[in-house]
Amino acid sequence: MQTLSVDSTDSVGVMLERLSTLWHTRAAVNSEMPNYDELAFDPDRND
Repeated sequence: MQTLSVDSTDSVGVMLERLSTLWHTRAAVNSEMPNYDELAFDPDRND
């Protein structure tokens, strides 16, 4: 992946760097699938 250096006064570039970091750390497509069989089911909880 290509990394760009962004001047701190470039607000668009700074935001794109932040979004890229979030994409790599939080995006569901970049995470392992959870094991749904191990999730606790609470029938009294209103989801």
